[in-house]
Amino acid sequence: MRPAEYLDGAVDSVVTALRPGTDQDWQIPAGTLDWTCRVTAEHAAHCMQAYAMQRASR
Repeated sequence: MRPAEYLDGAVDSVVTALRPGTDQDWQIPAGTLDWTCRVTAEHAAHCMQAYAMQRASR
């Protein structure tokens, strides 16, 4: 499997996990975290972006 395919798989996994909650209140705490669901999702997206940039720069 090529590195880009790993990234595609990661994106698919995140979309699958988040899609059921698109009509929910994202301003509530994310589980036991102090962060809201929205901030947690943004953090996950940033992590994936950073990973993609690292992979692209190699």
